[in-house]
Parts: sequence; structure tokens; C-alpha cells
Amino acid sequence: MQLIDTLFSPLCHSLLQHILSIIKLPEDRLFGSSFATGMSKHCLIVTANMVEAEDLSDLVSESYGMKVHTYRDAEAAAEEASTGNAIDLAFLSIEYGAPAMSDLIQSLLSDGANIILIDGSASESNGPVGVLRRPYSSSDIGRIMAEFR
Repeated sequence: MQLIDTLFSPLCHSLLQHILSIIKLPEDRLFGSSFATGMSKHCLIVTANMVEAEDLSDLVSESYGMKVHTYRDAEAAAEEASTGNAIDLAFLSIEYGAPAMSDLIQSLLSDGANIILIDGSASESNGPVGVLRRPYSSSDIGRIMAEFR
């Protein structure tokens, strides 16, 4: 088993570096020093569409190695964001004008999270906030993530 771990770990790291170079994301952009120490980055997904949530969860956990927290409403998501798990990335797809969602967005931004608004207004795309329009693909998500650099 130790032999497998010894061979597998460098291979995975090398493969990850190759994949990130293809999609032009620096390794430390999404993983930072926590990748080296084994700590997970956290992604928050807030959407009423559970199929969309599952698809995003699979993509983020498998492609970017992030621990995913999925919620249907902003109030529950705000509780998660306040538990001490630093949220690094959030996908938000619920009534952006609702007070709870507005508070969540402000809290995430003040904590340094990158946010992807699903079907948000294009005018909201700036700095740590990206906008994803439905229907979208994993390459659309990769493009937005690359813009966060």
C-alpha cells in the first residue's frame, strides 16, 4: 500500500499540473498553500435546482478538488459561511435581490471569496464576481475561473 501511495501521489500531482496548464490556471490560484498541506478549499453552491447543484458539485469536487457545501436557500448558506469554513468560491443562483442573498454576497466578498452568479446581470461581472448564463458548460466555468486570477 505504501508503494502505491508513493507512486500515486506524484503521478496525481503531475497530472493536476498538466490539466491546470491546459486550462491556463496557475496551481496555487485554486489550491494555494492549503493544497500542499492537505487542507481543502471550500465551495458554496446555492440553488433551488438540485440537478444543477449536483452537476456543479461533481465538477468542482472532481476537477478542482474542493469540498462542496450545497444549499437551497441563502439563509442556510449564510450559516455555513459563518461556521469558520472559509469559502473560496460560491455559485449563487437564487433571487439576488432578496435581503438574505444580498447579505450572503456581501459577507462572501468581505471574506475574500470569488463568486459566480448564475443568470446574474452582466454588469455584475467585475473582479471577484463572474456571471454565468444558462445553458453553460464546464468550459464556461473554467473561463470564468481563469478570469479570477
